[in-house]
Amino acid sequence: MGFTPKDYLRKEKLPTLWCPGCGDDVIMRSIVRTIHNIGVSMDDVCVVAGIGCSGRMSSYIDCNTVHTTHGRALAFATGIKLSNPDKLVIVVTGDGDGLAIGGNHTIHAARRNVDIKHILINNFIYGLTNSQTSPTTPQGMWTVTAQYGSIDPSFNACTLVAGAGGGFVARATMTDVKQLDSILEAGFRHKGYSFFDVFSNCHTNFGRKNKMGEPLQCMDWIKN
Repeated sequence: MGFTPKDYLRKEKLPTLWCPGCGDDVIMRSIVRTIHNIGVSMDDVCVVAGIGCSGRMSSYIDCNTVHTTHGRALAFATGIKLSNPDKLVIVVTGDGDGLAIGGNHTIHAARRNVDIKHILINNFIYGLTNSQTSPTTPQGMWTVTAQYGSIDPSFNACTLVAGAGGGFVARATMTDVKQLDSILEAGFRHKGYSFFDVFSNCHTNFGRKNKMGEPLQCMDWIKN
């Protein structure tokens, strides 16, 4: 049977609220394509999302979904997985949601090796709330809270999670969909905590103020 993304989405919720050119839509399609490729019924999938642009994903994917409070998606997902060990539990967070207010949950989920698939959509900014500095904002980049350029060193999310004991840790970008699909499938098949640091673009806020206001400009920056 062929793959059609809309078969896995809540059609009444479309079109999405994401900005045109946003990488979140690309990543969402990769997630549902991976679910299709590994042959898991949507009845056996639960998507848990936090706050931020990435949190909208729980509204769009047509399966069991939970939209949680800021930073607590992994805590909710841990309870869901422990009480439903046969289900595929996918967590979608942003870099602020997963590494700032929810950073403690990320390192402890990795340490406990709970069988959760954690996709961190890393756009280097708090995009939904108008461009505050996040833990992954590169030094020197403009944000509304660092108007002369961020002076703080940024997290390497993969190194952080690997150091906490994460069993499957990978990085991908929304600019290489084939690689993203392959990495997601490997992680979804892994038994234990899987962490995906997926670089994505926020041309509307991060890009526009850092001279990359067009989606392709942001995508080229991510590639390079």
